[in-house]
This record gives sequence, structure tokens and C-alpha cells, in this order.
Amino acid sequence: MQLKLKDIYTITASAGTGGTITPSGAVSVFDGSSQSFTVMADSGYEIADVKVDGASVGAQTSHTFSNVTATHTIAATFSSTGPSLIYDISTAAQLMELAKKVNGGDAAWATRSYRLTQEIDLSGIPSWTPIGTVDTKDFNNRKPFKGTFDGNGKTISNLKIDAPIKDDQGLFGYAEGATIQNLTLTNCDVIGNDYVGGIAGWASGSRLANCSASGVVKGNYEVGGIVGIANQLTTRNIGSSMVNCTNACAVTGKTDCVGGLAGNFTGDNSWMANCRNSGEVSGTSYVGCIVGSFNNTEATIRNCYNVESILASKQSGGIAGWNSAGSNGYYGTEPGLGSIAYCYSQTHTVSNVEPPVGSADNYKQGALVGENFYTYSNGKNLPGVLTGCGTFATASGNITPVNDYVGKAQQTSFTNPYVSGTTTILVNALNSWARSPECGAAGANFWVLDGNGNPAPVLTSDPGGAYFADAAWYLRKENIMKGTGETTFSGGEKLSRQQSWMILSRVDGQAPPSMAAAKAWAVSANVSDGSNAGGILSRQQLVVMLYRAAGSPAVTENKLKNFSDGSAVAAYAKDAMNWTLEAEILTGNGGKLNAADPASRANAAVMFTRYLNVVQK
Repeated sequence: MQLKLKDIYTITASAGTGGTITPSGAVSVFDGSSQSFTVMADSGYEIADVKVDGASVGAQTSHTFSNVTATHTIAATFSSTGPSLIYDISTAAQLMELAKKVNGGDAAWATRSYRLTQEIDLSGIPSWTPIGTVDTKDFNNRKPFKGTFDGNGKTISNLKIDAPIKDDQGLFGYAEGATIQNLTLTNCDVIGNDYVGGIAGWASGSRLANCSASGVVKGNYEVGGIVGIANQLTTRNIGSSMVNCTNACAVTGKTDCVGGLAGNFTGDNSWMANCRNSGEVSGTSYVGCIVGSFNNTEATIRNCYNVESILASKQSGGIAGWNSAGSNGYYGTEPGLGSIAYCYSQTHTVSNVEPPVGSADNYKQGALVGENFYTYSNGKNLPGVLTGCGTFATASGNITPVNDYVGKAQQTSFTNPYVSGTTTILVNALNSWARSPECGAAGANFWVLDGNGNPAPVLTSDPGGAYFADAAWYLRKENIMKGTGETTFSGGEKLSRQQSWMILSRVDGQAPPSMAAAKAWAVSANVSDGSNAGGILSRQQLVVMLYRAAGSPAVTENKLKNFSDGSAVAAYAKDAMNWTLEAEILTGNGGKLNAADPASRANAAVMFTRYLNVVQK
């Protein structure tokens, strides 16, 4: 008997610049068989068209030839979605062009990501034009910077602004929902009217991380070495954050709200951590070496310290001039923690611009806080809260009486978490402090110092500047991912499957009372099958859970090929990995994804925080 072999046909698959088609080239197909092709765009491109046998079938991500009985062709073309995702800036001229485009209302320029690749000297510019504008009398008339500006560890020197009658002055004038990070300003000379800062005049719902400034900053109202005012972006319910920032500028304000880091730091969900001031601060009232005015029920300053003096008439303090952030603040639901936590002022000299004319109640000056005030929220008076704070020098100067810690307070006691079972009591009669015997004179036991005399990180098991610190603070603040102890986060520990169920359920707005309830949520939400609860997650397994929690969005780009170990990603995780890379939830490390490696708590904290930024937009 003679066997008849099936005919073999060829489908020729090709892709233009900007993407891939898989499989590609000449693909052999038996008579009557089917063959599928997948089309993916590279980063910065999108699928423009797919043609089958010369006829367009649209911008398909896949196409299947069924019951093949002839030769065919399939060709994919791609179009650019714009220049590269990150725009490099290396000259003063390019920086000026950024300001020009943003201030001119160019939305594309305002929302891009930028990166400094060279040190930039602005000494040739007599008065810098800030990036981003806002009309404070007509808030609808604003042209903010909304993108990411990564200083990349580089320095911008000799920034000069001479605009004493103009508001919103700084390298950035007005930033909204932006990220400004890894940037150093040296020898800046900034003069403005209201909302003046070295890095930014006004930052709304923005993140400032690893920024520092030195030089001189002067203004009238809401003046700070890093930012004049940082507040909540109410349209998206996003607070501002400042992390690992340092001010060495001499800061001067003619009137109120003057601070070393921020003149006014306010808004629900705003928080500041691991910041330092070493610049002298002077103003009239609401003057503080970290912040001038700190005001809201859900904002927090944590692990910050000051080493310089202050010159003010009233309501001044080594940390804050005015504190009315109540106990709903950062960690507010946990015992012994509050709105200003683990901060200290190492040196503090209070001097009056004007001689005292009345009681201490009129001047409200203290080594830590000038005035601690109630905020009214949800039918309750919430006092400004200090916990674990201290000073290593007694306040001095021309004030009567001298107040060691808080000049004026509407709260009678503060918990000291470093000395078990102790409480520091405020003596209202003198508006000063009586210390518990365990704390000793001058509050020396209030703060834990390292071997160099600097404040020890609150999360003592992790470096204060660790790459995941920002994420860890935020997740603990939102009660999404707690630490492993009162002062530990343990970023190096591995994450189990059941721990991820609990965390993701909280991200979804749930509050499971037990691990069993978290498992039930994960199964019902199709995030996990609920098996192997105590098993350690791999990085790619965690990514798959995030992807499913987001509803398994469509994936059109092949980003795995950009990584040396991209081909090692498991088949079940490829779409999830591509989506998280596209959304910048996962960025890789040294050109590798390490997909099969165990996911650490540090890895997870960063990914959960980025995931929240994506799903909340």
C-alpha cells in the first residue's frame, strides 16, 4: 500500500522595526493544520497594523491560520509612541528648555520622565525661571510639572533666583503628582515672595526623595530649604512625601510658616521620614527647623532631626513651630505612636526678634515644638502628638519662661516607647515639661543614637536609607504591610503565600480578621488557588498575584527580551511579568529579573507600593 504524504505549506511571517512576531520567518504547516502567531510591540512602540496576504486585519496581537491549504504571508508593522521613556538632560540649555515647554502648557513635556546625566552649573543664568507655574489667585490657571525628575546622583550648582515679588520660586515652581529624586543643589541663592524653596516652591501630592540643598533661601510666607509648601493633591487624594532629604540652606522668611525642610507640610496622607536640617532658620511665627507649620489629622513626621539654631518671635521649635496633626496620623492606630515620632533637636537656641511682652502663652517657643494644638476631626478634638522625641540641649534665649520641649500644648502626656511603661507629663501651669524619673534630665533617654552620635534608624534591623525604606514607611502608615516588630521591618526575610494574601486583601480595601479569611478572599478574587499557605513565594509568583489582582490587563509589549534572563521566566508568568515591567512595578536588577528567586519582604514592599500607584491612577 502506498502512503500519501500530506502537503506542506509555508507561512512567511515578518515584523518591522519596533516589535516582534512569533514564530517568525518561513514556518512550515501541514495541509489542513492550524498555525497561530503572536505580535508584540517593543517599549516605546505600539502595533500599527497586521496584514495577512497583503490585506489589513487591524492592529491584532495574535492571528491564527486555520485549515491551511495554501501558502500565506503575515506582516506586522509598528509605530513609535514617542521618544524614549526617559529623557536625558546634560546641559543648562536643556534644563531651560524643559522649563519653557512645561510653563508653555506642553502636556507631553510636563508628564515625561527626565534624568540628569551630567553635573550642571547655572551660574550663567542671572535669574532662573522655575519649572511649572500656578496662579495662586486662580488655581485653575496652572501648568504643573507632573513627571519624574531623577537627579541620578548629580549636582545642579549656582541656581540663582531674584524674584522678590513673585510666588512659587525654586528649581521647580509648581509640581503636581510628580517625583523629584536623587538631586543635589549646591550654592543656591533663591529669593521669592510666597511659596519659596530650593528644590520646589510648591509640591502638591508629590514625592521628594534623596534631595539636598545648600546655600540661601529667602521669601515672605511659606519658605523652606527644600520646599515652600508640600500638601495633598485633593483631586486624587494623594499626599506629599519627603524621604531622606537634607537641608543645609540658611532659610529666612519675613512672616509665617518658615522651615528648614518645608515651610508648610500638610494634607491627609502626607508624610516625612529620615530628613535632616543643618541650616539656620529665621522667621516671625510658625517657624521650625524641620517644618514651620505641620497641620492635618493624617500626616506624619518621623525620624527627623535638627542640628541648627532658630530665630523667631513666637510659635517656634527645633522640629516644628506649629503642630496640629492629630493622633489619626502615621501609625496613629498603634499604641504609643503619633504624628511627630522619633524626632530630636540636637542643638536649639531660641531667640526673640521682639522682646517678650506677656506670658509664655503669647510666645509659645520650645526646643521641639512651639505650639502643640488640637485638630477637630470627625466630631473629636485630636491633639498634636509627639512620641519618642527628645532634645539634647535646653532651649535658651530671651523668653519667659524657658520651655525645654513644648512652648504651648493642649495635651497633657506623651508616651516614651524607649522606656517601657513611662509617660512624660506636661505641667500646664508653666507650659513646660516635668520628666518621669526614668527619662532623666534633658530627656537623654528619649532617643537612641548610633556610635557616631547620630539618630539610629527607627527600623533598627534595616538601614535608614535602604532602597525599600520609602515603601516600608508608606505601607505601615496605610496599615497594609506591618513590620515584624515595634522597630523592625526585616526586609531581608522571605514572603510566604499567606502573607501575600493578607497584604493584597488590604490593598483591595478588605480587612480580613484572620489568615483563613485572607485565603478565602484570595481564592474568590482569583488571585491564588489557596494552596501551600506557608510556602515561600518566588518573584514571578508574586508578580502573577499582582497581575491577577489587577484583572489580568492586556499585554502588548515584549519587555522580557530586554533582560538577559528573560527567557527563563516561566510560561505561566510571562504576561504578568510583561505587564509589571510595562507598568514599572518591576524594574529588574542589573539587567536581570531573577524571576525564580524568593521574594523578600523588601522586594514585596516596593512592588506593592508601585502597584498601588498604578491601580489608583
